[in-house]
Amino acid sequence: MDPQWIDLTIPREHRAMMVITAEKGWSPISDLPALIAPLKCRAHFLQRRLNADPEKADFCFEVSWRQPERSTPPLHLLTVVSERYPVNSFELTSENGADACCQEFELLATAASSGAGLAAACHRRSRLAD
Repeated sequence: MDPQWIDLTIPREHRAMMVITAEKGWSPISDLPALIAPLKCRAHFLQRRLNADPEKADFCFEVSWRQPERSTPPLHLLTVVSERYPVNSFELTSENGADACCQEFELLATAASSGAGLAAACHRRSRLAD
C-alpha cells in the first residue's frame, strides 16, 4: 500500500477566508458561527468593512473544518451560508495560513442572481507561488 495514499485520507484541518455581505449591524459575528456549527465547521470573525451599499457591510471570517486532504471542497458549507448571506468570496488557504498557494472560489454574481445553482455560480481558480 502506498504511504502517500494513506496520508491523503487522514482528516486534516482546512481553513478558508470567507467574506459575506449583511445588513449594517453586528449580528453576523454570532450568527455565522452558529449557522455552520452543525456542519462541524468553525468561524472566527476577522474584520468588518464598508460596502458600496450604505445599508450593508462586508464581514470577513476565517472558517475552518476537518476533512481528508483528497476530499472535495466544502460546497455544503457554501450552500448553507449562501442561503442566509451573499458570499462575496471564499478562499481556501494552506494549513499554515500561508497565502502563497491557494485555491480561490469566487461567486459569479450574474449566475448566482439568475437563480443558477451554487455549484454553477462557483468559479475555481488556482494560483501557485513562483
